[in-house]
Amino acid sequence: MNKILTKGLDKSQKEDLERLYRSSFTLRNTIVKVLQDRINGRLSSMTDREDFSSSGWDYKNAYDIGYMKALKEVISIISDKSEI
Repeated sequence: MNKILTKGLDKSQKEDLERLYRSSFTLRNTIVKVLQDRINGRLSSMTDREDFSSSGWDYKNAYDIGYMKALKEVISIISDKSEI
């Protein structure tokens, strides 16, 4: 479990959260798959993009990259590599 999830919690709260975290494996895995599908979809739309002559295409790419990075960060917070 990512330590960011327990930051600022007392011992009892950490224990409760760790128990809930372990029991939520299936839910977290499902969410990770959904987020990965979103990342793959966004990446696909970026590589299919042909509107480079339109103004702002570079901003669209920057936005898409930021979106994918944010989803990857969420994945890193909710997934536990030792469970996979």
